[in-house]
Amino acid sequence: MIKLKKILCPVDFSKHSLEALKYATHLVLKDDAKLYLIHIIDNRVYDYGGPIYEQETSVMKANIDQSTKERLENKLLAEVPKEIRNHEKKTSDSS
Repeated sequence: MIKLKKILCPVDFSKHSLEALKYATHLVLKDDAKLYLIHIIDNRVYDYGGPIYEQETSVMKANIDQSTKERLENKLLAEVPKEIRNHEKKTSDSS
């Protein structure tokens, strides 16, 4: 059986990505793995059949200030169960 060591979970706060995060946290506890989170921002704008245009990446980066980054980080961390956040701190302290 494969034992996971590292799990990368992209989150955009959609219903499906939050379900994936729940599954990832389950695997972290099961396999004693490290969880890496990445916040994804979809820069496509949708019309009826699919994306109609894409914003420039530099425009997206410029629009996200430090306070917004901190709010998003706090929102993301709030989705991670406390036992995993505490587990991550313990393993990084002992490294």
